[in-house]
Amino acid sequence: PFVVDQIRFQVLLERQGLDLHFWCRLSEQFTADPAMPLYQAHPRFLYPPFYLLVIRPLATLPLPWAAFVFETLKWAALFVALRGAWRMASPPDEDAPPIVALGSLLLSWRFFWNDFAQGNINLFLLCGLVAACRLFICGRELSAGALLGAVACVKVTPALMVVWFAYKRRWRVAAGSAAGAAVMLLLLPALWVGWTDATRTLSEWYHHVIKGFVREGAVYSLHINQSLTAIFNRLFADHVALEPDVRVTLVSLPPAVLNALRAALSGLILAALAWSCRGRMKPGDPPLAFASELGLVLIAMLFLSGYSWKAHFVVMLIPYAVLLSHLSDARHAGRKRAVLGCLAVSFALATGTEFLGHDGANQAEAYGLIAGGALAAGLGLLIVRSDLRRAQPPSWPAGPGP
Repeated sequence: PFVVDQIRFQVLLERQGLDLHFWCRLSEQFTADPAMPLYQAHPRFLYPPFYLLVIRPLATLPLPWAAFVFETLKWAALFVALRGAWRMASPPDEDAPPIVALGSLLLSWRFFWNDFAQGNINLFLLCGLVAACRLFICGRELSAGALLGAVACVKVTPALMVVWFAYKRRWRVAAGSAAGAAVMLLLLPALWVGWTDATRTLSEWYHHVIKGFVREGAVYSLHINQSLTAIFNRLFADHVALEPDVRVTLVSLPPAVLNALRAALSGLILAALAWSCRGRMKPGDPPLAFASELGLVLIAMLFLSGYSWKAHFVVMLIPYAVLLSHLSDARHAGRKRAVLGCLAVSFALATGTEFLGHDGANQAEAYGLIAGGALAAGLGLLIVRSDLRRAQPPSWPAGPGP
């Protein structure tokens, strides 16, 4: 797969041009002219200004070499993310059973391969999220928070994990996240282009990406966007679902009603998340308690984000690993048939639609079936978390815990 991906990526880079080429050129332009109207001149660029500093070393390489390094680092990130996710879903001092490792890999592979094909950076972010959780489990809460804050600066919705840690009263993680965000959003860009241009471009990014989404749900709402906002825009407003001009509108709602519906459902998701994650983390909790709550936070993140492209669903690796671990471990009691049913529905909706062919898969995505698969997995995690609360703690081997 590594060799096939490298060849395919070089071919796509030459024939179509991918985001990597765009990012490298934009990094060169911004370095040469920091006063340029970055987001006005390049509206398809959605990341904060510091991202151009992160990508700058690749911009100094010939494009084929930059592409090779970029994809190689993504494979390394995938390896680290897999190892970390499997360890989080396993009891202390035990390896993940083959059904957990292979099953979660196969269930998530569609999203991994899409991220590789599109040249996106979601595998790097998944690696960062998993690494932050591993640091937290090992007791390094400030470092975990700093890494989490840096990841949240690239894609804003991982900040929901910071809120989760604060809700669990892990204040050192929250403090580290604030420090990490300040460094990435302000300090590094100021050292690079000066304070004036750094603050100006950060303000431009806010108005370009955040403001419209928060106020009126203004996002690109094509079928590949599986966020709650995009799905509502396709189903309840006159937004294009499939290019060039295909719509799947069920009923057209006034903008104010649509915004109220979106806000109400978002609030319901957050309330359900708060209820399922209530209580402090205790060292005696089963390892899956932490991982199941993390999985719920990640699924909520996918729904509440303005942009949840198919490749963003690489984070489903963790929910799938948790569900499979719960099913495969005889020490876990509870409603396993219900969990298995949720897992089967999630596979059918999120992964099985790939077998409908290109047009069929796109049509399914237009109606939000991938998001429906994530929702089914979330219901399974709610069952797991509820069963863990009611069950007597099993006798786990000694080991570090949150």
